[in-house]
Amino acid sequence: MVELESNKLQERTAFIVEDEPDELSRADIVPLSPNLGVQKKSHRFKWIMVMLAVITVVYVFTMVTKTSGEDNNNSNSNIKKRYWFQQGPQDCPAVCAARPPLWRDVDVTTREGLANSLEAAQDTLLDRVKERYGDYYSDIFEVKQSSDQKEDQDSSKENEGPPAPVGKTRGKQAFHSVTKSGKENPSIERLRRRFMEKILEVQIALIKQEGSGSNPCDCSKETPSPPQARTRRALNGEDQVTTKISSYAPMPNYEGNGNADTTDPAYSKLIWALGGHSAAAGHGNLYSQSYTAELERLGRQVFGPLGIYFEGRNYAMGSMSSGPEVAMCFKEIFGTDVDIIGWDYGLTDGRTLFKSMLYGNRAALLPTSPILMMMGSDRYASVLKKLEDDGMGALLFEHAHFQSMMEGTPEMDGMTEEEIDQVPEAIRYMKCDGKIESGVPCQEKKFIIDGVCPKRKFMTSWHPGHKYHLLMGHVIALFLIDTMLEAVRELDLLTIGAKKPENILGDLKRKDEMDRDKFERSAPELHGDWIAPGDDKLDINRSLFYRKPNYCHTGLLPSMTRYKGIVTETPDMVGDTDDTFYTALSPLETGNATDIDKPRKWQLQGTPRQVCNVTLVKDFKDTFFARAEDGWMSLTVPNTAELKEYGPYDTQIAREGLVVLCETACDWGKCPPLGINLVDDPFVNNTITMTIDGQPVTKAVVMDRCFFLQGPQGSRWGPGIANKRKNGQYEIKVRVNEEKSFVRISSIIVY
Repeated sequence: MVELESNKLQERTAFIVEDEPDELSRADIVPLSPNLGVQKKSHRFKWIMVMLAVITVVYVFTMVTKTSGEDNNNSNSNIKKRYWFQQGPQDCPAVCAARPPLWRDVDVTTREGLANSLEAAQDTLLDRVKERYGDYYSDIFEVKQSSDQKEDQDSSKENEGPPAPVGKTRGKQAFHSVTKSGKENPSIERLRRRFMEKILEVQIALIKQEGSGSNPCDCSKETPSPPQARTRRALNGEDQVTTKISSYAPMPNYEGNGNADTTDPAYSKLIWALGGHSAAAGHGNLYSQSYTAELERLGRQVFGPLGIYFEGRNYAMGSMSSGPEVAMCFKEIFGTDVDIIGWDYGLTDGRTLFKSMLYGNRAALLPTSPILMMMGSDRYASVLKKLEDDGMGALLFEHAHFQSMMEGTPEMDGMTEEEIDQVPEAIRYMKCDGKIESGVPCQEKKFIIDGVCPKRKFMTSWHPGHKYHLLMGHVIALFLIDTMLEAVRELDLLTIGAKKPENILGDLKRKDEMDRDKFERSAPELHGDWIAPGDDKLDINRSLFYRKPNYCHTGLLPSMTRYKGIVTETPDMVGDTDDTFYTALSPLETGNATDIDKPRKWQLQGTPRQVCNVTLVKDFKDTFFARAEDGWMSLTVPNTAELKEYGPYDTQIAREGLVVLCETACDWGKCPPLGINLVDDPFVNNTITMTIDGQPVTKAVVMDRCFFLQGPQGSRWGPGIANKRKNGQYEIKVRVNEEKSFVRISSIIVY
């Protein structure tokens, strides 16, 4: 048997030992020397082992060199690459330090203990919320279970399915699917699935990083203390094994933009972005007091230690509705990596449902297929039901539920000054005479704290104050954290049978693809007559505005396309600080370009910023500005940077050939004098001359505050290949003919 195995080994390694003679048969061995065959085989075996050792050394050296090079190339990454030859007991402190804090007591291969670790982090956060709201925490946040929720709980127990939990706070009840029927809650299920994918991404990254040896590091021994205490210590930034994260931000917080940073190792990311009007943007308050800023601060204290980078983007803009401009510029404004998209346009959209429907459809086109969370009312239930039926996650905020939470705040009327001083600052002067942030003295205490920029703009009755934003940020954060805990527990059920995390992630992704396919096969519902009466005989299908790929060349802020220097083609001027993107705008040139063939660049002009030592707002309506004294001006849409950034999401071979202009919105409806309005159709009365790829514009068809342009050939301007361009780009030239007049355009969109 030994000899047979030796023969097989020689056959497998014959290509290594080239000069070895053929194997001797038993008949060839001389009887007088009985050990001769064994000696030859021993000699041959030694050569084989030497060669195998050489090969092993070369392989290990190659892998070490490769690892070193990759680590140098990825010096900014928190993830350290590890291979089997790097592991050993001496590496355990480094391995545990690279783990997110909430994974310290968790078996990485099975996630056993993760739900307990996450729940401990949630309890730690709730302890701090209790400290912030004091004795009134119970009236505001504690769960009051309804009979319907009790039935859901009982039903889930009978069917042995995942529990339908009420949650640890009333935040869990803040959002729901409009089509909920019994246990059926499709949008909540889609959100949980998204969260399960994030957890699996972290788990898979940790397994790859740490390896799957038979003796994994026991990180609980690296930080010997009870799990609850260890979790609390990590969240407080006191754990010496991990890097310090931001502490719980006190109220108020005036530093920077108020978004706490974290240096926890991150292996996945979760992006929340908000679209909304001026109240959602936080106007009247500091930017750091908006509910998205508070949501980010709270969310990072749990998601960060979980290994998930959490980002809150407050991209709400004053005087803006959700469509058509914001919707048609969706990816350029919010980015292409959004997981959850908020909608808070109730004051500006009103009863015009086409805008929210357009917003939802354009959101669903993002490669991430984000979950829509609408801070609206039942007025928009039909929009959400259609989007949900088409395969999108679409949740509605319970405003009545939030109102009842605010009713739990203390009444200031009748309190003495000493009693008022005992009320937590987070809700002090929030309710007077039974009214939220109204009445005396609540109204005058609504915005200003400690005299910070007391003359700032937008402190109006319809803009909520910082206490409202603070509570709203808590509600959304607690909802997301409760849902993440549900996702971890549901994931434990999916893992029964020792299924690999890669396989589970693949199953979840396939469900995402099924939802995506369902959406792409559905037809959008066209709500209302959103194109001006009298223009109903257009030579286009209006549904293409909802679903077809497009490019938006916009000056709006905040927007990712501005922050990344794409619109201005200034890659060295990037970031979301005002100094960066404001400086990227060159001063307006002077001089009249009289030759249409030698136009000047149609430039962006910045709008005035408020002066304050902290950030007040980030939404500005920078505009493409053309004056009579400028003569001919031109630009190309999409530009080269836009093609590079958004080209991968352009799935159509040829352009539809539609060009849309959106006028710059005026705050309070007060536009500057001498401005030319496109609604007056200046192309007919010749106050403006415009060409697209050399063809004259003859008419502007009204689409709310936007206009799509027509020429002698109708609504379509061809494939965008004039002047030997091959990428579907359109050259747009403009000249203002009326003396001392000007035109302001915020976005130029091509389909």
